[in-house]
Amino acid sequence: MRGTQQLATRPIGSLMRSMCLQSALSLMVYSLYSLTDTFFVARGVGADAAGAVSLVAPLLLLLGCVSTTAGAGGASVISRALGRQDVETAARTAANCFLLYWLVALFTTVFGLLFLDPLLWLLGATEALLPHARPYARIILLGAVTATGFSGLVRAEGETRFSLLMWAVPALVNVVLDPVFIFVLGWGTGGVALATVLSQIITAALFLRFFFKPSRTSYRIRTVHFRPDRAILGEILTIGLPSLLSQLFSSISIILVNRMLRDIGGGAAISAYGIAARLQAYCLLPVSGVVQGSQPIFGFNYACGRLDRIRQALWYGTVVSTIYGAFMTAVCLLFREVMIGWFLTDSVARTISVQAFAYLILTFAVRAWPELLTAWYQAAGKRIPAVAFPLAGMLLVRIPLLLFLGLFRRLDLIWLSFPLADGILWMVSAILFMGVNRQLKAGGKLHE
Repeated sequence: MRGTQQLATRPIGSLMRSMCLQSALSLMVYSLYSLTDTFFVARGVGADAAGAVSLVAPLLLLLGCVSTTAGAGGASVISRALGRQDVETAARTAANCFLLYWLVALFTTVFGLLFLDPLLWLLGATEALLPHARPYARIILLGAVTATGFSGLVRAEGETRFSLLMWAVPALVNVVLDPVFIFVLGWGTGGVALATVLSQIITAALFLRFFFKPSRTSYRIRTVHFRPDRAILGEILTIGLPSLLSQLFSSISIILVNRMLRDIGGGAAISAYGIAARLQAYCLLPVSGVVQGSQPIFGFNYACGRLDRIRQALWYGTVVSTIYGAFMTAVCLLFREVMIGWFLTDSVARTISVQAFAYLILTFAVRAWPELLTAWYQAAGKRIPAVAFPLAGMLLVRIPLLLFLGLFRRLDLIWLSFPLADGILWMVSAILFMGVNRQLKAGGKLHE
């Protein structure tokens, strides 16, 4: 139980800094895949190619839905099992997570390849973007089975350093291969996709070594553990459902935006939004790191009955993410033209992208509040609020606002829908946060 003991004994401030910083670094390193892909494609092939790569993003998010669902649900079950010192349940949970993802990835590959062109048109492709999107999507789909390392399960072990290593080495490989495949070999978007898949294979190899080398984990996975367990799969899917719904509706939102942009501004607007969204997502990764780094702490201490530690972790994560978000909003507003200029040289697309980026970054300071609450609900196995909160946020706030403001066929109103939705969800989450804090304070063992 080497890595897990610190979850219950290490002072919360030190533990949160360690877990969240390394989770954030893992995410930032991993996301270099998409950021470097976009950069080299934009510089080496052109704005249309960059738009094509961004166009395929919802497809990657849909695939990531399964990985995130299995990872979030599995991490919650494993954290609580290890908190009870139930290593058998932890091993069966991990094996069932792998089985679930691999089966769905294989289905996604077959389905995606059979219906590739209709799928790309559905995503918002134009005649100019389609020739670049087709080879990129085809290779990404072929490598779908390697597209996860289940870093959430590694963090559930308390092994955040290995989680960082799993993404650092492949990301460096990707950064090296991208310019070779684009500038030297001239393989365009297909070369970028190939570099990504080759890098994912390295991640998958490290991930397999971690989980199937007995000395690395607190439990040993055996062949028998891969037998489908209905109870465990049901718990994984139920607890991971908020992550599934969040990414699923994020994909739907991106598809809706791209289709609106295709009608209003064409391929240039799609490319512009793709660059702005990628930069915004990358700048927000430390906030996601706080959320993901907190979840094992929530789950393990909930199983141990240490509600006081959960309360401290919630407050720590909220304060840190709010300060970071406010700082990054100021930085991005000051340097948004420079940041967008790294990727786009076309004046029309660059102007649209700068405007979109300015709207997307306005609410960085409050973005973690809803996610931290959902992470707490997931970690504690509180299924109804864990599902209801993100589902209501998407169905009742984000998508209706986008559809309503999109009726006016103005780009600035489409961009405005994002900060408006964030503001509404922050107000709701602030109310819920106070309630959770009172419950934890009333039931916690207030000693360190």
